[in-house]
Amino acid sequence: MSKSKKNYGCMMLVALCVANFIPNYAQYQLSPFAASIMSEFNISASQFSSLFTAPMIPAILLSLEAGMMIDKFNPKLVMGIAIGITMIGTILAALSGSYFMLFAALFMIGVGAAFINCNQAKLISGWYTPEKVTGKMGIVMGASTIAMAVALATTSLFSSRKAASTVSAIGGVIAFILWIVLYKVPEESGFEKDHAGEPGVIDGLKVVVKNKNIYIIAACMMAIMGANVVIGSFAPTALQERGIDAVAAGTYSAVYTIGCFLSCFIAPIVAEKLRSVKKTVILFAILAFFGTGFSVSYVPAGILLGAAMLLTGIFVGGSIPLLLGLPVQLKGVGPLYAGTAGGFISTIELIGAVVIPGYILVPISAGNYNILFLAGGICMLICAAIAILLPRTE
Repeated sequence: MSKSKKNYGCMMLVALCVANFIPNYAQYQLSPFAASIMSEFNISASQFSSLFTAPMIPAILLSLEAGMMIDKFNPKLVMGIAIGITMIGTILAALSGSYFMLFAALFMIGVGAAFINCNQAKLISGWYTPEKVTGKMGIVMGASTIAMAVALATTSLFSSRKAASTVSAIGGVIAFILWIVLYKVPEESGFEKDHAGEPGVIDGLKVVVKNKNIYIIAACMMAIMGANVVIGSFAPTALQERGIDAVAAGTYSAVYTIGCFLSCFIAPIVAEKLRSVKKTVILFAILAFFGTGFSVSYVPAGILLGAAMLLTGIFVGGSIPLLLGLPVQLKGVGPLYAGTAGGFISTIELIGAVVIPGYILVPISAGNYNILFLAGGICMLICAAIAILLPRTE
């Protein structure tokens, strides 16, 4: 890579990281203000939950469309519009005086994150070689985890929700400006030229839906999200049922999140050492079975539980950047259709995140957390089994 291209690649990563940081930061600012928000708008806990998950809705509704758009149109323009919508959402959140206005603002905040999630492989592949894509994706995904941790750790220092939201609004403006200033479309992408004769949006979708490896990746992601949502959502409550106090239970859950953050950097390194994404995903998934299935339920409180939760986060989260970076390396897909592929995978992945825990694992467990976490662990074994079908990328 030339020095000039490397510099542009670094600037692109900075712009992507900031753009991915802000929506996650704005979303997780809600958690410390849960009680005051419910009081402010006179809403129930269920309605607050709807507020908190509002930024996730665009990812379910728009991922496929976002991927198809980024493959066909100028990526700087497409992402600029998405990040601009997030910026407007952060401003509206700071100004909102009603439940519905805040809900709409939070929905808009999630648009930028949705577009980044399914298009990051496509954007990064324009500036880095295919074998470097997963490592750089780990950095971008790590920015979202850092945002969650920073929001949870610092939001309580603000005097009010609107004061905290004002900081998010300033960040939203900065993220939009950085994208416009720092991101440059690679010359070889052809987006700065006439598009006559290029494959259409439907052509890209046809290529993706006919590629069996895309379904294998999506199935792996569904299984991982089943385990991730179970441990991320129910670990604090399950730990409290074991007699661990609420503060300590929250801390152990935070350690799991830290593990997920570290995995964004560790997994690509392991894959490089093993010279195989496939082997790394299988290894991490098998180890994640033990972490998900037994850590919360059986490991004694203290250093051992903290270490177990950290390792569980690493093993559950580690396969995500590896799998999402694979479409760039697939024959017939590559960088040209990586956006559509990412959108297709993200849509199936998010459906799995909702359906598997809520409609399969929770009913099966019937209120028994030991069974619930074991079922989550089995999801990781299913991921390992499916990953055997992944193509070789050594």
